Amino acid sequence: MDPQFIRALTPVLLFWGAERWLGLSTAIGLAAAWAVGDLAYTRWRRQPIDRLTLLSTGLIVVLGGVTAAGADERVALYTPVIGDAVVAGALGIPLLRGGSPLVDLVEAQRPDEPIGPDERTLLDRFTAEFALLMLAHGALTVAAVWWYRDAWSFVTGPGQLLMMAALIARVWLLARA
Repeated sequence: MDPQFIRALTPVLLFWGAERWLGLSTAIGLAAAWAVGDLAYTRWRRQPIDRLTLLSTGLIVVLGGVTAAGADERVALYTPVIGDAVVAGALGIPLLRGGSPLVDLVEAQRPDEPIGPDERTLLDRFTAEFALLMLAHGALTVAAVWWYRDAWSFVTGPGQLLMMAALIARVWLLARA
């Protein structure tokens, strides 16, 4: 597995693991500390910091800070919805304008290997479906807050992972067909 991918998921895993046993504020603090520390480590190694890492760290720190500082539990319950909307917008808006964030990312990683039309279509489709998945997750989070609060931890944790795994498996199967 790609070490960069594992580093990118670590704040999320820290949050989910710590939230259950240590509480929300501690989990937010751990995730934010990891994300900021990872940025500092990357900078210390004089490596470039990509926009997605900056965006995700900003979301963790800002939304986590608002949640931890707010005394109102509803703020904490709705912060995943804000994050989902930001990610959906960051992926969907460029796609609607004719751009393709994933294609740009793949082209930057493989400058000597051009992207074919089938691969471009697959990446654009995945981008659109992932943006819609994030919006659907936000809607499910709101529904859990309104109607069944006990489902909130599942919807925002394992439920989101299951939704993403299903989408990735679907795209992987389409790519192999």
